[in-house]
Amino acid sequence: MPITNVLVNGFTGRQGPNNIEVALDIEMVISMAPGLSKVIVYEGTGANANAILNRMATENLAKQLSSSWDSAHK
Repeated sequence: MPITNVLVNGFTGRQGPNNIEVALDIEMVISMAPGLSKVIVYEGTGANANAILNRMATENLAKQLSSSWDSAHK
């Protein structure tokens, strides 16, 4: 299954201290929807949570969106 990473606002993609939770969220999505053709992962910092959500919505690449991470997780 292809996973596409989208880096938002100059984010480098460097793993943070809570990377295990992020990885588990992605794994859970894949296990709950075995017919997925692709997973798009938008990455940024907690300070840019609204920018990440905005990019997800305005790019209109997915038929369904989910966010398990927001600015409360700084």
